[in-house]
Amino acid sequence: MSILKDLLNPILHLGLFLMSFTTIGYSQEMKNDLRIKIEGIKYEQLCLRIILDNGTLIDIDGKSENKHDWTFSYSNSIYEKMKHKYLFTIAPDSVNHRLAFEVVSNSDTMKFEEFSFVRNHGLINLHFVKTTIIPKSWASHNKTLIRDLLSVQAPVDSQLMAVGKCLTAGYSMFAYDSLTDKQRFQKYIDLVREFPNSEYAIAMLSSTLTRYHSKADVQKIFSCFNEDLQHSYFGNKIAAYISDKFFKNSVLRSWNSEVNDSIVKATGKFTLVIFSASWCAPCHAEIPILKEIYKDHSGKLDMVYVSLDEPATVEKWKKMMIEEQIPWRSLIAADELKRIKENYYVEEIPLSILVYPGGHKEIVDVRHKDEYDKLCKLLQ
Repeated sequence: MSILKDLLNPILHLGLFLMSFTTIGYSQEMKNDLRIKIEGIKYEQLCLRIILDNGTLIDIDGKSENKHDWTFSYSNSIYEKMKHKYLFTIAPDSVNHRLAFEVVSNSDTMKFEEFSFVRNHGLINLHFVKTTIIPKSWASHNKTLIRDLLSVQAPVDSQLMAVGKCLTAGYSMFAYDSLTDKQRFQKYIDLVREFPNSEYAIAMLSSTLTRYHSKADVQKIFSCFNEDLQHSYFGNKIAAYISDKFFKNSVLRSWNSEVNDSIVKATGKFTLVIFSASWCAPCHAEIPILKEIYKDHSGKLDMVYVSLDEPATVEKWKKMMIEEQIPWRSLIAADELKRIKENYYVEEIPLSILVYPGGHKEIVDVRHKDEYDKLCKLLQ
């Protein structure tokens, strides 16, 4: 027994050391606090919902002794990867009770629901304005929506101000408006120059990379962020996209057999890789354009579909291939969706990547006439 005790003691001591080390590390991670002071209304409970870059939901319950002053604790690792933030009360599943914000800037009033805050020890002062109740509907996933509007009091948190400005201006959303592409792009640059430290702005840029005309455009906006953000989690993601100039080939299963096939098969010719799905209406609308390209240029251009259907909808994709009589190759990514989306920066579909002989790549949206014409000229 003595020998066994002698053997176990070092192990026990090591275990206690590792436990204490982990506890110390965790406490250091969780030292960041956000304080929110609310006037005009009391809440029994408040929750800060954070959506990380990978889609993970993290709910942080606030702490309060008087139902006016709230504290939320979070770690650096959460802050670095958070993409969306919201404040809401904890309510029954049939009700969605959330907070919205009103900020006055240069005589303009901005109203929005996204939330944000400076890292470390932020303080945000809010004043209750009014409550709006919207009955349950399909748009609210059959839930009653209760929205409390709160006015943000000075001094306004710089990160929260940036969210309001970006949302109001439609930053990196490419929303339909009366602006030309050049004017819209300049508006995005101006916003980042105004808020070069905006965590929200860089996260949104990282989520819409393939919507820009070129990597040069992404670089122009990216260079407007401060150096710290350029080397942050989202900054590194954007930098990797800008520097990624060659197509990384993958092998996927064919849509009508168990045979595996490379996405780019004929490396000596151009390949148009089209990411699509059976449930995507714009993808269906693109089919006649793709058929025209195939008819005119199949001699110089290899075309291949990469289906992003989930396993549950793969049969619908197969049915579409037959009904539409698709003549080009089609591959299924159902078992590797996460990897494929990450590897090829697929944020929305349809997405088409033109791979040159030798592997160089660029995004081509054949729905736009200028890009369609550019592709046809290249294949002449």
